[in-house]
Amino acid sequence: MAATLMARAGLKVALCDKAAFPRDKTCGDALIPDSIAALRHAGVWDRIAENARSLELLDVISPRGLCVPIRGEYRVLRRRVFDDILFNEALSAGAEFHQVTVKGPLTADGQVTGIAIERDGRPEDIRAPLTVLATGAEAAILKKFDPASRSAASGYAIRTYAVHGSPGMASDRLYISLEKDLLPGYAWAFPGPENIFNIGVGVFYSTGLREKKLNLRTRLDRLMSGKGALGQILGPMTLAAPGVRYAGAPLRTGLSGSSLGRRGLVIAGDAAGTTYGLTGEGIGKAMESGMLVAELAAASSRDLAAVGEAYPAEMRGRYTRRFQAYETAERWMRVPWFADLVAHRANRSPFVLKHLTKVLAEDSIPNQVFSAKAFWALLTR
Repeated sequence: MAATLMARAGLKVALCDKAAFPRDKTCGDALIPDSIAALRHAGVWDRIAENARSLELLDVISPRGLCVPIRGEYRVLRRRVFDDILFNEALSAGAEFHQVTVKGPLTADGQVTGIAIERDGRPEDIRAPLTVLATGAEAAILKKFDPASRSAASGYAIRTYAVHGSPGMASDRLYISLEKDLLPGYAWAFPGPENIFNIGVGVFYSTGLREKKLNLRTRLDRLMSGKGALGQILGPMTLAAPGVRYAGAPLRTGLSGSSLGRRGLVIAGDAAGTTYGLTGEGIGKAMESGMLVAELAAASSRDLAAVGEAYPAEMRGRYTRRFQAYETAERWMRVPWFADLVAHRANRSPFVLKHLTKVLAEDSIPNQVFSAKAFWALLTR
């Protein structure tokens, strides 16, 4: 997203990745309103919509099995396809692609002046006044650019692609199941094109994953076999095709754990912690961070290195309160009885259901429901 918009603004952009496209990316594959809004703003929505499956209902299942239907605009599209569309949009805008391995930053007088790379086994340098680091939740390369960054991830998720054992079985909705052993994580099943489900489980490390001795691979096996709250709804599932496997990835949440940048450097996307606590949703805010980089770069084209100084304050000013609200909501949702209470009240209170719907649509933040101040309203309105 950053490469596309900066190239459109007339800047010379080198887009670097160690993989060739199309390539896979571990993800839930679901696009919710903030992602859809970002894609529309960038003018790439039509191509995404042509390829994605459209759904209007998300069923959220509480630990006790209470189901809360939340209506909205949702799409499901494999990240292999989604990322390739955005990649080609960047090339069409004028970005030049380099398939290289990034080894670390180039610096001078405390400023990042480009990247040291390896291309076909040979070391090279790419010099640039601004480097945008968008390397995801893995910490190894992030630490080379930002030594004070947090190494530990916030959580972990594992997913696969599956079909239902009964031919012709289709689903007209997405599922999120807040199962007791995963709180404040969850199990999910998102039906995509050709009725192939993205199905998986994820946890935040605040749950005490090691203390619970929870093996996510075994947990996904249970879901695939039709066990657990969500498994019983879906029934047994089988892998979508020969060679399809389980794949996992870490999560970085809360817009914390890195400096976000310095002169000559911007840290964007999941490397910056742009995944929400509570939901684990990160595509929308990752793209928004890239859009902000492009916005600042277009305004500072004579001193691109200064974008790295302006970007951290802009990100924190725009998003800190929102990310903190999601972190607070995550702590509330560690308690099964509270998750059940929210589900119970949402099914009886238009006020509660409206605010849950608004949170998912990015028209509100979670502290309208998940806070001590909101607790009385949750019980009575």
